[in-house]
Amino acid sequence: MKIKSLRFRRDILISMPILSKPYYVQDEDTPYLRLRIYPTGVKTFLVCRKVKKKWQRIKLGRLADLTVDQARKEAVRINSLVGLGQNPHEHKQRKRNEITFKEMFQIYYNEHAVPHTKDPESNRRALEYHIFPLIGNTALSEISVEKLRKFHTDLGKVKAGSTANRIINMVSAVYNFAIKTPHYKGTNPCTSIKRF
Repeated sequence: MKIKSLRFRRDILISMPILSKPYYVQDEDTPYLRLRIYPTGVKTFLVCRKVKKKWQRIKLGRLADLTVDQARKEAVRINSLVGLGQNPHEHKQRKRNEITFKEMFQIYYNEHAVPHTKDPESNRRALEYHIFPLIGNTALSEISVEKLRKFHTDLGKVKAGSTANRIINMVSAVYNFAIKTPHYKGTNPCTSIKRF
């Protein structure tokens, strides 16, 4: 079946007919960007192209969840990665396998906090209460300075500034420990946060 090309607009994509077999339509504006329409009515944005000499379908998300502009921007980003010789699936896999803050804290707690700090259990409870709900399941490299700065400022307004400083110092200690391990190759986002 020949793939139909059209300029993607949300109203047009929503009105695409549902057939007995899945089919694709391709965007005229963004290379390799397609929408797959399933017999169930689900419509999914994909980038379909050769990556390192193999055809790949890289799922971007459903039409219900993404705007056309978001899908185009993500397709351009993926095309750029491929143009630089990278494989987006490998990139996603690396991100998926990257250690989270909570996992790194557990290593830090067992290997450093218990043998070398005064009250490791109190520190653990403080992080479980304040930090884990915010960034516990986030990969270390995905935690931004802005997010931590906002948390520090907000906590300093609600609680004492010393409490906010203590929590950020504990997060910083986890990052400093992580940098010395093979698990993390980034920088410490807490270093640029001004304490109260």
